[in-house]
Amino acid sequence: MARVVYASLIAFACAASPAAAQISDGDIANALRANAWCTMSYNRVTGGYNRRTARFGDNILQIDYYGEGQYTATTRRELFHWRVQGGRLQLSQDGGSWGDLELDARRNSNGYLILIVDGVEWSQC
Repeated sequence: MARVVYASLIAFACAASPAAAQISDGDIANALRANAWCTMSYNRVTGGYNRRTARFGDNILQIDYYGEGQYTATTRRELFHWRVQGGRLQLSQDGGSWGDLELDARRNSNGYLILIVDGVEWSQC
């Protein structure tokens, strides 16, 4: 089942005025491309943490993973094709088969844009 990108919420978060009613696929794409996006999680039991950094290029999304545990550290990079179509963020590993991600946006107390992608908060790096 496809999960819908809520373009109207992104419009509200990105707009200087909440009265902005329409936002285009290009506006959403430009908001994603404007910054690198970071998320981090911490495990207080093991002391380990994971950090991910996402960079939206023209057609390619690059996600760098870094994880550190008690005895190991790992790094990994993944590349995806991405597009915004019909107000939906879509990813593909092969450029032919596309899947939707649930996307929301809001502003934090300092006014910076926060993305919520499949329930994970991403802030501007």
